[in-house]
Amino acid sequence: LERCIVLQQPLLNSPDGMRYLPLFADSLMDLAQLHIDSDRAVLASKMLNLALTLHRTVHGDNHPQVERALTLLGVAYLLLGDATKSKDMQKQSIGVKAKVDMALLL
Repeated sequence: LERCIVLQQPLLNSPDGMRYLPLFADSLMDLAQLHIDSDRAVLASKMLNLALTLHRTVHGDNHPQVERALTLLGVAYLLLGDATKSKDMQKQSIGVKAKVDMALLL
């Protein structure tokens, strides 16, 4: 997966690189999940912050992938011992989920 991310980076600099941002962000989140599972929360939080920024750039604040990134960031911060940041990420995630679910109902 790390090699996949390295291979995707040149695509981001191509003329139509914006269309690859969600794929790149998803790859970062998948790799971050593996780092969380392997007790490497520092690295995971860095990847997740980047993925969150990319997904917000592409999709805006209210998207399922933004919710996923926030949820995983909450877990990473909890593993890092930062309960305040973890709680903030979880609150943001719940807020995004509520908006996403409401949009689906309309």
